[in-house]
Amino acid sequence: RCGKQLELFRSNPRDPRLHMKKLNAPYDGIFSFRVTRNFRALFYFDTKGDTIVFDIDNRKDIYR
Repeated sequence: RCGKQLELFRSNPRDPRLHMKKLNAPYDGIFSFRVTRNFRALFYFDTKGDTIVFDIDNRKDIYR
């Protein structure tokens, strides 16, 4: 399932099936999307508009 979600993200990071969310302070400019039921990925849009995924972890740990 992880591979499917990452492929979906690569093709369209705003696809509603990803459940993308913009995070609040102190994570300004950072977004998350659902990888599996318990895992989330954190990413941001760089100055060119490309997406940079920088962390994937359990949802109970990733926002710490």
